[in-house]
Amino acid sequence: TDENIRVYVRVRPREKNEERAIFEIEENRTVRFSAKARLLSFSFDQVLGESATQQQTFELVASGLVETCMEGYNGSICVYGQTGAGKTFTMFGPTEHRLLAGSTYGW
Repeated sequence: TDENIRVYVRVRPREKNEERAIFEIEENRTVRFSAKARLLSFSFDQVLGESATQQQTFELVASGLVETCMEGYNGSICVYGQTGAGKTFTMFGPTEHRLLAGSTYGW
């Protein structure tokens, strides 16, 4: 893979009303699930499971990028997903930790 572009997937924790996962993670790089009697498999640089913490996610995905930005290089993180999938949670953490971000982004 190209070292400048990496693709990570973070699986959000299930809600209390969600029964079970409809997928499985293999070797922290592949997500497999069944859809309409077909087995689908997608591979990424890293897959973070439901138990991944904010700290683990930051260290894996962003800490190196932050360091290079502090050295004067450009960098960006693109977050994509369905509404309610956990994008804001992944970028900013739980609601109680958004005070600083809220002052910047008007939340």
